[in-house]
Amino acid sequence: MRNYMAAGWFYSPSQIIQYFATRVSSLKPPRNKLRNPYAILRELTTHQWLMFAAGFLGWTWDSFDFFTVSMTITEISEAFDVSYSDVSWGMTVTLMLRSVGAIVFGILADRYGRKWPMIINLFLFIVLELCSGFCQNLPQFLGVRSLYGIAMGGLFGPAAATTLEDLPYEARGLLSGLFEMGYAIGYLLAAAFYRALVPITTHGWRCLFWFGAGPPVLIIWFRWCLPETNHFQVMKAEREARADAAQAEHGHAMGFRVFMRDARRALCDKWVLFVYLVVLMTGFNSCSHGSQDFYPTFLKDQVGMDATKTTVITVVGQIGALLGGCTIGYISTFFGRRLTMLVSCIMGGAIIPAYVLPRAMSLVASAFFEQFFVGGVWGPMPIHLLELSPIALRSLMVGLTYQLGNLASSASATIQSVIGERYPLPAGPSGKKRFNYGKVIAIFMGAVWAFILFFLFWGPEMSQEERDEEAEASLQLERLRAQGVSLAEIGQQQFRKKDEQNWNVSGGTTLLFSSSSSLRAILLSLHHGAIPCVVDDPRYLTGDQAGLRDFLDKFDVFLFDCDGLFPARSLLLPASVFAPAPLPHIENPSLQLLSRDARATTQESTKSRSDYRKKLDSLGIPSTVEEIFSSSYSSSIYISRILQLPENKRKVFVIGESGIEQELRSENVPFIGGTDPAYRRDIKPGDYKHVAAGDESILDPEVGVVLVGLDFHLNYLKLALAYHYIKRGAVFLATNIDSTLPNSGTLFPGAGSMSAPLIMMLGKEPVALGKPSQAMMDAIEGKFKFDRSRACMVGDRANTDIRFGLEGQLGGTLGVLTGVSSQEDFVSGPVKPLAYLDKLSDLLGSES
Repeated sequence: MRNYMAAGWFYSPSQIIQYFATRVSSLKPPRNKLRNPYAILRELTTHQWLMFAAGFLGWTWDSFDFFTVSMTITEISEAFDVSYSDVSWGMTVTLMLRSVGAIVFGILADRYGRKWPMIINLFLFIVLELCSGFCQNLPQFLGVRSLYGIAMGGLFGPAAATTLEDLPYEARGLLSGLFEMGYAIGYLLAAAFYRALVPITTHGWRCLFWFGAGPPVLIIWFRWCLPETNHFQVMKAEREARADAAQAEHGHAMGFRVFMRDARRALCDKWVLFVYLVVLMTGFNSCSHGSQDFYPTFLKDQVGMDATKTTVITVVGQIGALLGGCTIGYISTFFGRRLTMLVSCIMGGAIIPAYVLPRAMSLVASAFFEQFFVGGVWGPMPIHLLELSPIALRSLMVGLTYQLGNLASSASATIQSVIGERYPLPAGPSGKKRFNYGKVIAIFMGAVWAFILFFLFWGPEMSQEERDEEAEASLQLERLRAQGVSLAEIGQQQFRKKDEQNWNVSGGTTLLFSSSSSLRAILLSLHHGAIPCVVDDPRYLTGDQAGLRDFLDKFDVFLFDCDGLFPARSLLLPASVFAPAPLPHIENPSLQLLSRDARATTQESTKSRSDYRKKLDSLGIPSTVEEIFSSSYSSSIYISRILQLPENKRKVFVIGESGIEQELRSENVPFIGGTDPAYRRDIKPGDYKHVAAGDESILDPEVGVVLVGLDFHLNYLKLALAYHYIKRGAVFLATNIDSTLPNSGTLFPGAGSMSAPLIMMLGKEPVALGKPSQAMMDAIEGKFKFDRSRACMVGDRANTDIRFGLEGQLGGTLGVLTGVSSQEDFVSGPVKPLAYLDKLSDLLGSES
């Protein structure tokens, strides 16, 4: 959640109180270690640099084209014989229509990709800049600039996503500041080329617009040569996998419907956040326009600067904005987005008098520092918007909130112009009217800084846990790509395994397929409650021989949970039921199906499959190791065959017993911890210092995974090391999430209880590989090649065994009342089996 902003933010009094009560504490700087920015930038790949460059160049020239109007207000007003305020409408109508472009191109970018909407926008820049230079009167000029506003509004969202979403987390703050400073660089270029072209060319201001149509040709070619962003390709593959699943059910294409469903859900869940971001962007855009649009006019008409001095001051100011955006964007990664922006607001407000009162070249320094903090407050904003935006609508949310803020602030230039005309100054030497724009800028900027300060303080930002998750997700994507896994495969895996963000079994949103005749994809949030079950009334089969026969005739394969079904010999079926040959002496012929194909599954991670085979043999149940799937075996397969770890990060830190170690050895996976006596000791005072310093004598640099199972010797040392391994980038896995373990007629702490302290410390869930994770189901099916519609899961736990069968789309589920779940759980609980028994021996139709 984002500072108590889970789905339902501001929907209940308690959530509102909790949110506002944490505004001060949420300003606490992140736990990130301050790093040299040069070292951060050196870690970027060629792909990441090229994508950043493409988005940055597009946004920079977007800014250049916009500021060609503010630079030439005086010249255009003279050419068309109109007032400054009339020409300023060229900026106002542009700002007013940018939100239209943000909606159109934002939706296109989220649906079809970032690349082509950006290219189309750049092409429109070429056409409209050329047209601007050929306008012969003000109505024509305003009409062209209105169309330009649509194109300009459509570029920001795709450009920001192109630039930032593939970057490592630690680089995002720094390069977010640099990206946003493309706006300042555009202003800087507009000022420089204004000085180079307007005063000395025959066509004056028109040449500046014609020149602006040239560079987008090169930017289009550059973007054309680059691929779609990695992030979008993964998201697209995941969305297509969901669409394929929906199409299989409904029989027609579902791609657009899946996108619209994602969009509708995101807007419904985040509408309060959306409104907040629009209000915040209103203040931010008013800040930049209020400090820049009329400042050249103030310098020329009120201070009396010539064109050269005006250019020098504006250029130095924009250099300050560029440095401020990069500096404060970089700092925001380590001190928090809101805190750094709040400090910028305070400093920017303090400098206002020096920005407008002097009448000499000392304004160079004032402009530099004022724009340093204007750029500084903007520096973290692009990544702040991306971090708060729903992933499915990232381009739309970023672009639309930014441009609606522009729309709300679109009258800033006109307001300043009209108010300025109420404060006339003595006419200039040539008799030209002059107005006190310095006073207007000071009043306007003071109000804007206070506005931004207020809403930033009360607003949200990413929590520390989310920062850690973002950083790990970015690293994991690069690891998989380095191992040769395609982006499409990564996206499909996210859909299938449901272990990323909204699709993981351990939390968030899960995809459940029922075993009804027409498969229904049920999207649900575990945060809001348990899984609903499509079985209205589970059938009670104990004593019902006809019902038993009818039920068993439906299946060829049975998957048995070992823990709750086989606690004592008195509850078992005769051994002959599990024999490999047909059993003619059994009165109920349907029970012969059990002899055809029976598999045992277990959550217990302290024992290996060999240990379980011995247990079953001792109970008179013939079995082989290959017929048993334990959570420790499933974890070993996942680590060795699926996780794709780098060669120098293949070691596993184990919290667990010898069963995990045996299965890891069977897959040739190196490990430390576990039953090693070196880890079954009390923590020593010196251990704290060694861990804090990252000493390799205690923190093995080759550990890339922390695997947590049931550990009878869990201690503080193991938890401390596991925590720090995960914080250093290790993957967090759990053999299963069972909170309890049945034994001797009562319950004891289970493997899930071992993970609980780490979950509390880290603020995130592990990837759980035992039931109900479908990783285990996929492994079983892949090995034995059975038909899921003819398979039945038999177990004692509703929330793991029965859920395992339901999510695995098995033909049936059978609950047994010899373990954790009660009859009330099976009948009235949220997860219901198709049928249930008192004990497993009731399958024979008599007491054993």
